Amino acid sequence: MNAPLTKYSIILLLILCFACRQSPPKTEEDFTVNVRLASDPGKLSPLLSLNGYAEQVQANLFLSLQEFDPKDYSLRPLLIRQAPEVHPIDTGAFSGGVAYDFEILAEAKWDDGKPVLAEDYHFTLKAMFNPEVDGAAPYRSFFDFVAALDIDENNPRRFTILTSKPYILAEAAISSIAIYPKAVYDPKGLLDSFSISDLKKNSFNEMDKQKLIAFAEK
Repeated sequence: MNAPLTKYSIILLLILCFACRQSPPKTEEDFTVNVRLASDPGKLSPLLSLNGYAEQVQANLFLSLQEFDPKDYSLRPLLIRQAPEVHPIDTGAFSGGVAYDFEILAEAKWDDGKPVLAEDYHFTLKAMFNPEVDGAAPYRSFFDFVAALDIDENNPRRFTILTSKPYILAEAAISSIAIYPKAVYDPKGLLDSFSISDLKKNSFNEMDKQKLIAFAEK
């Protein structure tokens, strides 16, 4: 008679133990996604790196005017209100080229709260065309069609890119370049006095050359 009682007693004791055991404390759900890169991304500056792994990181650090839709690979606005207005240039120094009108979103801001402006995009192009920035040389050949950039005097977010000739990939190229914050990368305004055409000519006096070298080294 004692054996069955012992058996049932043990079962009852186990049930009581499990019933009295406290539930584990609830924790907030973690939605972190960890992505492993197969190789070191190396440099994380879009104008200085051609590394495919770096591009995956850069896409989360720097934004462009438009981005490619992963489903149909069409361009869709990212930092701009809408796709650029495109019209031929019929007069002036760039007659025969094409003009692209952009307007950056009012809500587009840098991490310090300052707005993303046309001068940031203009600075990015000038940094790329700076002949002393050796790492950007591979990109300069792809943007050779870019002739100038005009910023709207009444709207610092609106600007027009003027090209010297029609180019089938022009909108994709000028829309997908990663934009740098000018205030961070050129706080002393080393590139302020240069135009895109000046930089493309690559003919400077000694004082200007030293400014370009100083920027490149920085």
